[in-house]
Formats: sequence, structure tokens, C-alpha cells
Amino acid sequence: KENLKVLGRFFTFVCVLILFLIFFEFCSYNNVNYRYLFPVGQAGVKNIFLGAHDALISMMGFEFMLVLFPYVKGKPNKILKAGTSSISFVTILYTFFLITSYMSFSKAEIAIVPEPILYLLKSLSYEVIERLDLVFLSIWVVPILTSLVTYLYLTSFGISKLLKFKNHSKTTIFTGLAIAIICTFLPHSEEFIMKFGTILSFTSYFFIFFLPFILLIISLIRKKKELGSSYEI
Repeated sequence: KENLKVLGRFFTFVCVLILFLIFFEFCSYNNVNYRYLFPVGQAGVKNIFLGAHDALISMMGFEFMLVLFPYVKGKPNKILKAGTSSISFVTILYTFFLITSYMSFSKAEIAIVPEPILYLLKSLSYEVIERLDLVFLSIWVVPILTSLVTYLYLTSFGISKLLKFKNHSKTTIFTGLAIAIICTFLPHSEEFIMKFGTILSFTSYFFIFFLPFILLIISLIRKKKELGSSYEI
């Protein structure tokens, strides 16, 4: 319910925890086998693109820029550069986790292991820390919280703009309660979560690619360029 500057400070603080996650991953490199990565590209271009589709949900979040770009104080080139750098870092981080998983499990193992990172850390134990996977989850849940905060902010901000409210603080409370109530009555089975993820991945193409492209065409035709009134949103 706070403004964008407060969210930015919180997200920056949380980014420090990612260093611990990377350190935990490096702890597992005593048991990796780089030969599991070869041959590269044997699945074919089609399967590679299908795999990219499955990874789309994990990469979602960059559409945050499409909404808040006009409200950020600074030159457009600097804003775009900062956004591109953050997206590139996330891409490299997920690639690092992916390569680590494939070097730790064989082709047969990776097909039956649902959460490779957790299974990999679960096999590690030290004198001080016995369950490294639980420590990983305890830290990982905080960066995951930023995704919830981001989408809750975007939803409440959009509703407040449609209803022409002065700020989105009250809208955030009602939106959060509505989401909590809906999630309570939804099925919690793994089958439903998989189906919901499939629907989400396909509908995301419309909101992330198709709709912004249509709005870009409309703005070019109308030759309209509008900036936000304030960056303290």
C-alpha cells in the first residue's frame, strides 16, 4: 500500500538474500558432472521453444515496467537500461540454477525429480546445518514474496486509476482480502495447480506481448506520448 519508492527500497534490500542462494548452489558443485549437459541441442529447436514456454511463468514480472515506466523519475534511456539489467540478471540467475540441476542429475533422474534444487540441497549436510534445503526455502520465500507484492501493487494501482481514487492504499487492502478469500475456496490439488499454470502461461502471451503491441500501434497512430503526473505513486 506504500508508494513506489518504498517498494523499490524493500526489493533492493531483499536482493542481498540472493547471494546466499547462489552460495548454497555452489556448495553442491562437489557432486556435479558436466558431461550430463551434452550433447547440447539434441532435443531440437521445437522442444527447446516448448521448454521456453514452460519457463515463461517463472520469468514473468518484467511487465511491471510497462505499467510504471511513465511514473519513474529519470531519463527514459536510464530507466530502460536499469530495467534491462535487472531482467538480464534474473535470466542469468535462472540459467545458473538450471545448469546446476542438469549437471547434478542424469537424464533419467531429472525426469522423475519434481524439484531438483531442493533434492540436491537435501542430500547435503554439514556439522552446523543438517538440512540445507530448509535453509534455502526459508531464504527463498522472501524473494518470492516480492512477486506477490508486485502483482498486488499493480492490481490495486490499476483499480484505483479506473475508479479515479487519490491513492491505492485502501484499494490494496480490499484487493488482498478478495484474493485471500478466492484462494481459500480454490482447490489445492496438484492437478488443479498444473492446469491453472497452463492457463496462466497461455493467457500471459496476451497481456505481456499482444496487448502492449496493440497499445503501441495505437499510440503511434495517435502520436500520443504521456508521462505520469508523479513518481510518488
